[in-house]
Amino acid sequence: MVSKQSETSDGTFYFQMNRPYCLCEEVSFILPTPESKDFERPKEDSYIEGTMRIDFKKPKQIEYEVWLAREDSSENIIIPQGPFPSIREAKLINIDTPYGRFRFILEGFKDAMRQATKMCESWIPYEENKVEAIDA
Repeated sequence: MVSKQSETSDGTFYFQMNRPYCLCEEVSFILPTPESKDFERPKEDSYIEGTMRIDFKKPKQIEYEVWLAREDSSENIIIPQGPFPSIREAKLINIDTPYGRFRFILEGFKDAMRQATKMCESWIPYEENKVEAIDA
């Protein structure tokens, strides 16, 4: 997983690099729950509307899936759905959602994506591990 903290608040942008294909995928945002009394928290597995703006181009209307929004947690995970602007060459991402506005400066992030791809494609053997229950 590769992540970047928001420059304006406690939000985090991240994506995952999974073997065996070594593609940057599962672009997501971890966002804090606003402290406003008027805020109505979206339900987990629902969809919310927002915008995404890459660099200084026109904002694009985006639908986000609310992947995680538990009452006992102060963080929420949303995932952009459908076609959204490419982030591969992005230097700046602005999102506006019911959770608030967030800015992520991605200067040099392209290099991090390239390094994650190289590590994923490295000679280190890949072996799928089975999940087993453990007694705690």
